[in-house]
Amino acid sequence: MPISSNHISVLYVDDEPALLDLGKKFLERGGVFDVETTDSSSEVLALLQKKDYDSLISDYQMPEMDGIVLLKKVRSRYPDLPFILFTGKGREEIVIQAFDAGADYYVQKGGDIHSQFRELGHKIRLAVEKRHADRALKESEERYRNVVKDQNEFICRFRPDGIQIFVNDAYCRYFGLQEENIIGHRFIPQIPEEDAMTVRSHFASLTRNRPLGTVEHRIILPDGSVRWHQWSDRAIFDESGTLVEYQSVGRDITDRKTAELDLVKKNDELRAAFEQLTAVEEELRTSYTDLAMSQRTLEDREITLNAILQESPIPQFVIDRNHKILYWNHALAAYSGIAADDVIGTDQQWRAFYSSKRPCLVDLLVDNAQDKLPEWYLDKYEKSVLINDAYEATDFFPQMGREGKWLHFTAGLINNRNGDAIGAVETLEDITERKLREDELAREHSELNASYEQLAATEEELRNNYDELVKLEKELRESREQYRTVVEDQTELICRSRPDGTHVFVNDAYCRYFNKTREEIVGHHFQPELFFDDRKQVREMFASLTPENPVGSIRQRVIFPDGSIRWLSWVNRAIYDGSRALVEYQSVGRDITNVKIAELNLMKKNELLHAAYEQLTATEEELRTNFEDLAKSQQALRESEERYRTVVEDQTELICRFRPDGTHVFVNDAYCRYFNKTREEIIGHIFTPEIPEEDRKLIVHHFKWLTPEYPVATIDYRIIMPGGSICWQSWVNRAIYDESGALVEYQSVGRDITEYKRMEKALRLSEERYRNMVEQFSDQE
Repeated sequence: MPISSNHISVLYVDDEPALLDLGKKFLERGGVFDVETTDSSSEVLALLQKKDYDSLISDYQMPEMDGIVLLKKVRSRYPDLPFILFTGKGREEIVIQAFDAGADYYVQKGGDIHSQFRELGHKIRLAVEKRHADRALKESEERYRNVVKDQNEFICRFRPDGIQIFVNDAYCRYFGLQEENIIGHRFIPQIPEEDAMTVRSHFASLTRNRPLGTVEHRIILPDGSVRWHQWSDRAIFDESGTLVEYQSVGRDITDRKTAELDLVKKNDELRAAFEQLTAVEEELRTSYTDLAMSQRTLEDREITLNAILQESPIPQFVIDRNHKILYWNHALAAYSGIAADDVIGTDQQWRAFYSSKRPCLVDLLVDNAQDKLPEWYLDKYEKSVLINDAYEATDFFPQMGREGKWLHFTAGLINNRNGDAIGAVETLEDITERKLREDELAREHSELNASYEQLAATEEELRNNYDELVKLEKELRESREQYRTVVEDQTELICRSRPDGTHVFVNDAYCRYFNKTREEIVGHHFQPELFFDDRKQVREMFASLTPENPVGSIRQRVIFPDGSIRWLSWVNRAIYDGSRALVEYQSVGRDITNVKIAELNLMKKNELLHAAYEQLTATEEELRTNFEDLAKSQQALRESEERYRTVVEDQTELICRFRPDGTHVFVNDAYCRYFNKTREEIIGHIFTPEIPEEDRKLIVHHFKWLTPEYPVATIDYRIIMPGGSICWQSWVNRAIYDESGALVEYQSVGRDITEYKRMEKALRLSEERYRNMVEQFSDQE
């Protein structure tokens, strides 16, 4: 092992000062040694207390105490300090005494000075390097010993005759024995006879070319209980190919085995039941055909209405009379970032709009609590002019988006054929840009109006003080501008690392598993990419480790560079020094992906078989009772169809679907009422409202722009009503394509924005009028 420093500090003691000076000169000439000398052997121990030296050179024959006596005293206090006896005495008994007392080397004085001190320098370097190597070996052995001792797995090494030569603490604890009662003895746990042949065959299969193997078997504990074990065994051979030892790493897998056996048993039972019920089902299938055809017809009608609702580009959702969400269409899922599966069946519709639970507009309508609308919506709501018992509201939601969103939402009740409320539907419209434009126009209008009033009131003063007017105008411009700019052999993976993440040790299994060399990990910060959902749990586990409870276990997922995800089980130990300061973490892990997959697969199969069993049982009972539930199923489908139909029909928006040639295939009641047409006058016919010539070109270009990649777009245009009046409409159009990419239909959702256009025009005219007044006053000055 190389010396860690370029300089070696040496303490040289000899009762001949001339020889000390000569030795210091020769040794320091190469720049490697720093030599400190003394001619008093009794002073050596005092010097060693004041400073750490890398090596000690001593003469043998000295008046106060000879070199052997000094060596013994040094060894009693500094057992690993390199000691070189440098003396002219060449008697064999002196050399033997020196080595017996612990001297590292013996160098005899005399002969050529250069050769003599060159040899002395060489022996010093060897002694120091040996000292460093011994220390490193001890640290490495201690580290490996701690790693093995702290394993939760059972680790042992034994000879072919069964004599144990090593066991770790986990092994002793599990079998309730002390280490001294196992080491040096032939200890083999009791194994059931039917498993013994498997174990013998397993060990017989281990060869020099294939020394590794894994086996699962049962053992019988002293109390008579039977446990399952899994062992990873390695056969160790010497250079001649002779088997000398076995190394085994095991763990208790009883819980896993019990769960697997239970699942297999349940699967067998369910499979038998499944086969029996399948036979019964086959007998009843012919009688069920007519029922299935009728039910499919109702399902097709439900799918059509569901497609209209789900494919609508307007965000909307539906709740039942118990406030549970029935539908949450794709547009709302995309807008809110909340998937339909996360909220359907819950009463958490508020999550899309508010940070804490509170009633939405539909909740108040379902509860017939219109009197509470002012409490929750103040003056931000009004009754719908298109549908009775429907309400509209506009509000600002600061938590949505980066700077908040303005939403206009409409809610209406869904009634059954008897007129009873069975739920409610709510649609949303993002009017943030429109609101910002309105606020901007209103703000500019307010600023111009204020400027006008101020100029009118201070006209005489401004004439007398032109400088003050200039200053005021400058401040107003700056204020306005400011306002506009504001926005190893182990099968387990073993590593040790410092608190800052620097790895100080990894075993071969760890390197192979992460496809890294030891040089790429040790001394560096290496952290595999954790699955996002597991990161908080890992941080909390490490934060929970204390000197009193230094060990913690965790199961986590790791994402590999190729995108694959593996499950790992880790046992982590925090290591503290004498002052209770955290110095390292030691982690032992193993890949449990196959176990997790097996568990999930067995559970999935169990669930599928169980579900099939329950379904077939229900089917058998249903068919045996002369299809009494047929009427209920058909009634449920009719109610579902009715619910879809009422959801679409009760929309305040105008909804239609038509083919590329303009033939309408669906319109809702709001569409018919708006154009004063019956459904029979529109469906199956080409119906197009009268549109000004300059707007037709925009509409043609708009529909040509729709593609399978960009199927949705919005357009505002005018129509000429039958009485000659002109109205503005805003439409969201979706092109619908089949699997081959051919255009089959358009779905359009629109609303009348005439009032908004009128207000926008009025605000612009008002702004222009006040701006002219201000400019007029400025011209007079």
